[in-house]
Amino acid sequence: TESLPELLQGLTQEQAQRRFSSDVFSIEEILQHLTHWKIYYRRYLLGLSVDDLGPRLPDDGSAPGNMAKWPQIIAEHDNAQREWLKAVESVTDEKLREVHPQNRSGLNVAHVIGLLALHDAYHIGQIYALRAML
Repeated sequence: TESLPELLQGLTQEQAQRRFSSDVFSIEEILQHLTHWKIYYRRYLLGLSVDDLGPRLPDDGSAPGNMAKWPQIIAEHDNAQREWLKAVESVTDEKLREVHPQNRSGLNVAHVIGLLALHDAYHIGQIYALRAML
């Protein structure tokens, strides 16, 4: 098995932006999606505002015209991952049992952390499959 950094190593921006179908996101779009949710939930864990974080991709799945360059996108994800892990490590047992008031499903913080890990695994699997198709 390969880690995410290993999967991304050596990819060009052109390869990362390639869409194999109009309904399948590119590796670049998936990585930006992962970054967005790590930033969102890090802020949530730390009690910071998330109001300024809009959707990372438009509802129609098209890429915004102001996307960063590929090396910057990788660096942003790496930083978001480091900061997310620091936030998770700082969470108290009390916070793990807490239910966020905006969480309509009633899941506690521990469940949300677990779901984000599953979310990452799912999308890293997509990146693995897309990388194999290049």
